[in-house]
Amino acid sequence: MKYVIFGWNKSGAYAARLLEMMDHKVILFCTEKPADLPPKITFRQYDKASRELVTANVNEGDSVLLLDSADLDFIFHALADTYKNIHVVMGAQQHFQPGKTSFPVKTINPEVEAAKEMLRAMSGEAIADANNPSLWLKAVSVKDHTQWIGLTLGELKTQVEPLGVAGLLLEGSPKKMKQDDAALISEGDKVILAGPAEWFELLKAREAK
Repeated sequence: MKYVIFGWNKSGAYAARLLEMMDHKVILFCTEKPADLPPKITFRQYDKASRELVTANVNEGDSVLLLDSADLDFIFHALADTYKNIHVVMGAQQHFQPGKTSFPVKTINPEVEAAKEMLRAMSGEAIADANNPSLWLKAVSVKDHTQWIGLTLGELKTQVEPLGVAGLLLEGSPKKMKQDDAALISEGDKVILAGPAEWFELLKAREAK
C-alpha cells in the first residue's frame, strides 16, 4: 500500500515517519520541502495542484491524507472523479463538506485526534500516541541494546522512561508493528521510541553506567 500526504503539520510528520519506519512507501506533496523530511519519503513540490499532478501519483488502493493544502477542494474532487478504491482521511476543514463518494472518507481534527487516529483511519491500526503528536520518533535496533532481549514491551516501557514506546517492528516483517505489552522482544527486532532528543540522551547515559 502507498500513502500519499497533501500538506504537512506536526501530526502529518509524525504519521509519515511511522509509516516510513514500517517500510511503507510515502509520498509528500507540499509547497516547500521540510528540513527534517526522512530520506525515504518521496517529496513532490507544487505551487498549485492540477488533476494531472494528482492522477500521476495516486493509484487505486492507495491511502490519501489531506491536511493543510490550500487546494484541498480541487484535490478532493479530482480524487472523487477518478478513483473508486482509495481511502481518504481529511483534516477537519471549515466550509468544506466532502459529499458522497464511492470510496471511504474520514474527517478528523489532527490537532486533537493527532497521529494515532490518523493512522488508524489510514491503515486500520492504531500505532501512535494520540496525546503527543509532535514527539520525535526513532527506530532503535535491539542488537544495540542486548539487555532488552527477552523483555516484554510492558517491561521495556518502565526501563526507557520518560521515553514512550510506540511499538515493536518484528524481524523479517517491517510492515507489522506489535503494541501488546506482552509482546516479547527478540534480537533482530526494532523498537520505536518516542520523545525529545534530550530523553534519548538520558537513556544513553543511563545505559552507559
